[in-house]
Amino acid sequence: MSGEDFERLVRHLEDQAGRSPAAFRAKVVALILLGYAFVLCVFGATACLVVILGYLMNRFDSRTPVGWMALGFFVLSLAFNPWLWSRLPGSRGIRVDASEVPALRSAIESVRRRAGFPPVHRIFLNGELQVSVRQVPRLGLFGWYCNELTIGLPVLQALSPGEATAVLAHEFGHLWGGHGRIFRWLDRML
Repeated sequence: MSGEDFERLVRHLEDQAGRSPAAFRAKVVALILLGYAFVLCVFGATACLVVILGYLMNRFDSRTPVGWMALGFFVLSLAFNPWLWSRLPGSRGIRVDASEVPALRSAIESVRRRAGFPPVHRIFLNGELQVSVRQVPRLGLFGWYCNELTIGLPVLQALSPGEATAVLAHEFGHLWGGHGRIFRWLDRML
């Protein structure tokens, strides 16, 4: 796809979203659910193949332990379905522990507790002029999210402590605030 084609496609999708935001949101949700259905169908087909192979192996060789063979094929099927375990690229920056930056950690915890946000599991520092928070699935398609906060050192150097606190609260709000559950789910999917 050329750059012009991509821009044309983006303009078309923006027009659709502008004309009918609810219909566009429903379309995006339907496409994501279709993707889930495809992955689950492939996984189900693989599981059926494991059962059929186990049955055939038992039928033609009674000395074969069907359960162990089927379990082995099932484990192999998980290995051959990597999209079930896909992970997002890691955060860019240096991971810091609470003991390394106690003042920063206490400021983050203060904002988090006052606003009722879930805990931040990992903090990263980098050289970019931005702050971001994201939820990373630990189990790929199956979820169990880890909350990561990435803070650019230039942001901390440029802002007062009050302004930095406001930026943190704003970033937390993207995931847990007024955007609603459907937007948080869509954000994690896209």
